[in-house]
Amino acid sequence: MGFFSKFFTAPNQGDNNQRPEVLFGRYTDRNKSKEQLECWTKSVDYFKEKKFIESYIEFFNYLRDPKVDNVKFTTTTNKVDFEFIQGSKIVKGYANEKEIFAEAEVVIFDKPNVAVMRKLLNENYYLWFSKFTIRDNKFTLHYRVPSVEAHPSSVYFSLKEVANISDSFDDVLQNEFPFLQPVNISHIQEITETEKSIKLKFLKEWINATLKRVDELDQDNFSGARAFLLLTITYKLYYLLAPEGLLLDDLRFIQGIFFRKDGTTDVERNYKMITEYKKILDKTDQDISKSLYKVKATFAVVKPTHYTKVIDFVNDELNKINWYRDNKYYDIQLAICEYIVAYSYFNFGMEPVITNIFQVFWHALNFKYFEELGFKAEIYSKVTEKLNQVVIEQEIQKVIDSAITIYTKLNFNTKNLKFSSKHEFATSFLTEFINCNFES
Repeated sequence: MGFFSKFFTAPNQGDNNQRPEVLFGRYTDRNKSKEQLECWTKSVDYFKEKKFIESYIEFFNYLRDPKVDNVKFTTTTNKVDFEFIQGSKIVKGYANEKEIFAEAEVVIFDKPNVAVMRKLLNENYYLWFSKFTIRDNKFTLHYRVPSVEAHPSSVYFSLKEVANISDSFDDVLQNEFPFLQPVNISHIQEITETEKSIKLKFLKEWINATLKRVDELDQDNFSGARAFLLLTITYKLYYLLAPEGLLLDDLRFIQGIFFRKDGTTDVERNYKMITEYKKILDKTDQDISKSLYKVKATFAVVKPTHYTKVIDFVNDELNKINWYRDNKYYDIQLAICEYIVAYSYFNFGMEPVITNIFQVFWHALNFKYFEELGFKAEIYSKVTEKLNQVVIEQEIQKVIDSAITIYTKLNFNTKNLKFSSKHEFATSFLTEFINCNFES
C-alpha cells in the first residue's frame, strides 16, 4: 500500500478563515497518515497469524479518515460491528472469527417488480465480490466471505465495490423506476441555497457557451476541436460542481459516449454528446438541484496513479494545442488545457500536492465562479482586468511550502508563467507543471 504514503494538504486559498467549505471533485483516499499506514501493516500481520478480530480492528482504523468521520465501529471480544459512509449510502456489517458480512440498503419497494429484479440480476453478472439481493422490502447489495479468506487487501476491494456500486445505483434506480423510495439518507448534507444557485447559474452558462461555440465550428473539419470542447465541459462540471446523483450519472454517461468503442465516428459521438447536454438544459432547476449536495466518502472512485503517468499524460496532450495556437484558435487552445487538468481529476487518483497545484489553475481560469462562492484570494485584478501575477505566484508557493517536507525536490518556476491571457497562462502553467519533480 505504498501509494498511500503521501499526506493530504488542503488547497490554500488565502487564510483558513477566508476559504469557504466548498467541495470540489470526488473524495480521494490518498490521504493516509503514518499511523493509518501502520494500522494496515498490523492488520496484514494479524491476518497471517489468524488473529482475525485484531486484524479487522486495525483494518477499520486504517480505513477511518479522522477529518471526514466516515467510519464507525465497535468491538467486543469476538465481534466487530461497523458502518461507513460512501456518498448517499451507508454500508453496515459485522466481522467475527467465522466471517465478515457487509450490506448497503439501496432502495425500498412496496411490491416486488420484475423489471427491477431483472435489471439487478443482470448487474450481478458484472460484480466481482458482492451481489444485489432482496431483504424485507429493500433491494440491498451485500458481501460475505469466511474470515480465513478475508485478507485485508481482499476486504478493501470488496467493501469498495459494495460502497461505490450501491452509491451509484440508488438515484439511477429511482429515476428509472419512480415507485422506488430512498433509504438511509439522513447523513446527506444539504448545501446552502446560495451555493446551489451559483452552481446552477454556472452550469447553464458553461454548457450554453460550449454548445454555442461548438455550433460555430464545422462538424467535419473541426470534429476534434468540437470533441475537446464537449469533453472539457463534461470534466469541468464534474470537478467544479462536484455533483452527485443523476447529474453525476449524466456526466459519466456523456464522457463515456466519446470513449466507447462502438464503431461510431467523431461526428456521430459529438452529436450524441450535444443531445445529452440539451437534455440537461431542459431539466428544471429543481431537478438539477437534487444532485447538488454534500456527502462523505470512504473509498475513492479512481485508482491511485503515480505522478509520472500524470506528467506523461499532460505532456502528450499539451502537444495537441500547437495547430490551434498557430492558427489563433485561442479558445480551443484554452479548452484543451482545461481538458488536460479536468481529465486528470476524472481518471487519475492523483497525489494531493498535484490536486492542490491544479486547484490554483482552476481558480485562475474560473475566478468569477470562485469569487461568487466566497473565495477571497484576488487572483484576478478588477483594476487591471488581468490575472493577478503576485497573488497567483503566492498561491502556488503556499502549495509548494506545505508539501516540501515530503517532496523535497519540488519546485514550480513561476517566473516562466505568462499572464498576458488565459490561454497563454494555462499553457505556460502546464508546461511548468511538467517540469516539477515530485520525488520524495
